[in-house]
Amino acid sequence: QAEDGIRDVERSRGLGDVYKRQVYDIIRKKEADMLVKIIGVFWIIIGILFILKPQLLQKRLQKKSTKKIRKNLFLLALFLAFTLILASLRSQGLLPKMIMVLGIIGIIKAFLFLNAKAAGKLIAWISQKPVSIFRLGGAAYVLLGVIMWKFL
Repeated sequence: QAEDGIRDVERSRGLGDVYKRQVYDIIRKKEADMLVKIIGVFWIIIGILFILKPQLLQKRLQKKSTKKIRKNLFLLALFLAFTLILASLRSQGLLPKMIMVLGIIGIIKAFLFLNAKAAGKLIAWISQKPVSIFRLGGAAYVLLGVIMWKFL
């Protein structure tokens, strides 16, 4: 109410506006579902490649320059962080909020990793690990992808 006692005129929203909003919300949810499934399939494919061809990845880490590997790991970390944030937005409760915080921390860490001198040491350390470690990482990616594709 206004101070002089005269009511402000509120525009009546008809059923058409409500229906349009509901349809828009349904379409947005379906688009988000499709995006999560596509990201899940991406993680499954990456995981399968890690499991089937760990030597290829290990050789690439040893051959490529540290700058290129840092850039690729930066992009991978960003993608993973955004995946966590996207997955957490679709759910309610404490666990999704914790997952979102992990995603935000992942974004911050990715930007710090891009310029860190320790990145070169980490890359060298990873490239010296046995192929079973790469396969284990691949299994984790497949698991993440299946969870996103099936359950989110």
